[in-house]
Amino acid sequence: MTLQTALSGLTSAQTGLNTVSNNLANANTTAYKSQTALFQDIYPSNATNTPGIGSSLEGMSTDLTEGNLTSTGNSLDAAIQGNGYFIVSSNGAQQYTRDGAFQLSSSGQLETLNGSKLLGYATVNGVQGNTLGR
Repeated sequence: MTLQTALSGLTSAQTGLNTVSNNLANANTTAYKSQTALFQDIYPSNATNTPGIGSSLEGMSTDLTEGNLTSTGNSLDAAIQGNGYFIVSSNGAQQYTRDGAFQLSSSGQLETLNGSKLLGYATVNGVQGNTLGR
């Protein structure tokens, strides 16, 4: 049982290091949100007053606090203050992002730097529609 305890500790430590490494690698990525690995103790089933027999990943916590707004000089770039996400379409799948670095596609549509199309609600004669589209 002690080998299993040590192995679970090493696995947890590796997950923690991977998480920190990912945070460092993406520190300068626009709109990146850092994560923290959360761990929990493992106890034998149906045992009371028994020490733990290892650890496991409980989950990942993402820091959703706002970053600093910086001017990019690109008039198409946008930022969200408060709650919310930009909705984009990538190969027909809706995705959410807070990265507001946009450009115009060759067809004149607003898109992210990786080519995902920005979605929104059209306004016709001053009335906002309820269908999400490009």
